[in-house]
Amino acid sequence: MNISLVLYAQREINNVSVSVKGMKSRAGSNLISLSRSVNLSAGENEITFESRVPSCGCAVAYGNKFINATVVRRQNFECNARLRNYAS
Repeated sequence: MNISLVLYAQREINNVSVSVKGMKSRAGSNLISLSRSVNLSAGENEITFESRVPSCGCAVAYGNKFINATVVRRQNFECNARLRNYAS
């Protein structure tokens, strides 16, 4: 599965931590928990994460799933993120 985020930064920002978490398993744990350090340029930046999740219903209940994105630099929220692509 690819998860693509579009991040908008008002200015160039270096050493930003971008993380995505979510898609709860039947047991309640996050099947997706990924993080990466990136440098953002002014304007739109697209960041893509790749992840593998079970394709059957054995670990994941059927239905809508949620993935949260967090963007932090020095423990301060720095920019807005929106999910561009969530395809398995």
